[in-house]
Amino acid sequence: MYAAAASVVLLISTVYYITGSTQTFSTSFGEQLALVLPDGSEVLLNSKSSLSYKKSDWFDGKRTLELNGEGYFKVKKGSKFSVNSTNGNVSVLGTQFNVKTNPSYFEVLCYEGSVKVQNKEEIAILTKGLSFRKIEKNSSEKGSFTNTKPNWLDGESSFNNTPLKFVLEELEKQYQIKITTTDIDLNTVFTGAFTNKNLNLALQTISRPLSIQYKINDKVVVLSKK
Repeated sequence: MYAAAASVVLLISTVYYITGSTQTFSTSFGEQLALVLPDGSEVLLNSKSSLSYKKSDWFDGKRTLELNGEGYFKVKKGSKFSVNSTNGNVSVLGTQFNVKTNPSYFEVLCYEGSVKVQNKEEIAILTKGLSFRKIEKNSSEKGSFTNTKPNWLDGESSFNNTPLKFVLEELEKQYQIKITTTDIDLNTVFTGAFTNKNLNLALQTISRPLSIQYKINDKVVVLSKK
């Protein structure tokens, strides 16, 4: 997959170099995409995510990307490497880290080396095994983890004390469905993981511990209290 992705990137990059426009990559529902960047760094994009950059900037040592969604980065050592989003920025020299950024959710996990996370309110330095998360207007949270890579690389979406609304948003992205709810508190926190390969099993994993029942009508899933 990496080899194929690298070939595609090289082909598109040639067009980019000639036109000088911004290069953008994106994934659809349930898709993942492997990319090789101009400096040899690697990115894996999760479903419903987009990544863009100007290759001409990289020739000047400015390794800067714009991310919307979720991506796992393996950065080659060199000049400053920055991932920018509407929620905050992450900058490194050479490391492995995961960034998830949506309008109301921002999370960074450092798997190797160290990263600097900066938003409008604060700056945090993360080393291996440390995480940073800010949900909506709540105070930021710093935590730790033991995984050696994101679970979504192995076909699972995992959560730790995460409001249900964001869990359901991820479920929609992975399965291209629409979820409606009745009498359910979407601020209820969920800790666990669901598979990205079997919708029924994923719904059971979420619904059972929260005493929720579900019905699947084509591409619409209705959740309600038991």
